[in-house]
Amino acid sequence: AVSGVQTCARTICIGQLGNGSTLDSITPVAVSAITTATSVAAGSSHSCALLASGGVQCWGNGSNGRLGNGGTVDSSTPVAVSGITTATSVSAGSFHSCAVLASGAVQCWGFGSSGRLGNGSTADSSTPVAVSAITTATSVSAGGAHSCALLASGGVQCWGLGSSGQLGNGGTVDSNTPVPVSGITTATSVSAGSAHSCAVLASGGVQCWGFGSAGRLGNGGTLDSNTPVAVFRISNATRVDAGDTHTCARLTNGEIRCWGSNSVGQLGDGLGALNATVPQFVGTCTLDLDGDGTVSPTTDGLLLVRALLGFSDNAVTANATGPNAQRNTWIAIKTHLQRKCGVPGLAP
Repeated sequence: AVSGVQTCARTICIGQLGNGSTLDSITPVAVSAITTATSVAAGSSHSCALLASGGVQCWGNGSNGRLGNGGTVDSSTPVAVSGITTATSVSAGSFHSCAVLASGAVQCWGFGSSGRLGNGSTADSSTPVAVSAITTATSVSAGGAHSCALLASGGVQCWGLGSSGQLGNGGTVDSNTPVPVSGITTATSVSAGSAHSCAVLASGGVQCWGFGSAGRLGNGGTLDSNTPVAVFRISNATRVDAGDTHTCARLTNGEIRCWGSNSVGQLGDGLGALNATVPQFVGTCTLDLDGDGTVSPTTDGLLLVRALLGFSDNAVTANATGPNAQRNTWIAIKTHLQRKCGVPGLAP
């Protein structure tokens, strides 16, 4: 960098850390003057916090009005979102933001292209506008160019860009007002990703819809779907988060499973850059099955072959674990293969 000239390759000098500076930081810095936050949401280049008072403050990139304060200027410190005093949740998308109010209404602000603000228009708004006809929302999720709201009834409605089926209503047309997601009546949470969406059902199952590339819908395929499809082998989810090109679910036992693109290891499965069209366990997969610190064909290789052939108990472990084995029982080896390596269908 030239002396006296600041370079901001990642932050683009727009202050999305909220600490009054436009410098990058590799350690956490305190967001200025916020002391009563109850939740925070980070978008593409801006962030918003929900305060205990019901107010919302945002900071970072102000273009298209995504900070909600009536302007389009960047801010490196939090600014109050105009007129919101009873918010119960907030979500920051790529270029827009949305909040649920105590009344059950939803308001959005920022970039309006494709109808992502849900107010019947495609115009930008630098102050919050009411999403049409939603009065019983319990949560909202702002995605790439669309948004989805969970209703008290268990239904889900989405609005905005629909080109990949991410609105879930059976079509691929944009909508600047909310449309019901087909067949979902018992949702407990919803998440809008870059071009796909997912919901957890009361049964613990997960369903996703929209852009299917890289397997981000989790149904074993890579095709788009404009109606919800069931995520493979998940029946005890409590939460789902749809990202840019991958998705993760938290299960009742505390485990995390992820699926979709793994180009930079975002699935956390330790299996390199291989995409996954079905959920994978988050963890470190190693072929040192007996955990003695070395990978040996005469121990670990034999254990793996026996397990994949359908053997169990002593039929797997007999004379096949090293002298320093940390996993020398079938249940320990099976658990490792299932939870760390995602190997299904092993013998009891």
